[in-house]
Amino acid sequence: MIEGFKMLNGCYDESAMPNLPRNFDTRTRGNSLKLMHVRSRLDQRKFSFCSRVVGYWNSLPNYVVKASSINMFKNSLDKLWIEKEMCYDFEANMSYTSIN
Repeated sequence: MIEGFKMLNGCYDESAMPNLPRNFDTRTRGNSLKLMHVRSRLDQRKFSFCSRVVGYWNSLPNYVVKASSINMFKNSLDKLWIEKEMCYDFEANMSYTSIN
């Protein structure tokens, strides 16, 4: 999410940045910086950063994506996601036993 915020706010050189097409259709709900979901046929494009980030980015409320700085974006995102179940638990025990 932080990388997407940086890309949409011009923190990177545009020639080195992947294409994140904006969705300018205002008839639907969501934030004012919605991204367009481009359909992909091949797995190489389907599982790329640009394809994976669209759904999560479009689900963010407007006050989060319109933050004035990266730190404000991080803080707003943390407050929004504090109660949500995350895909990765950083405090999880990573030890495992092999089955032989």
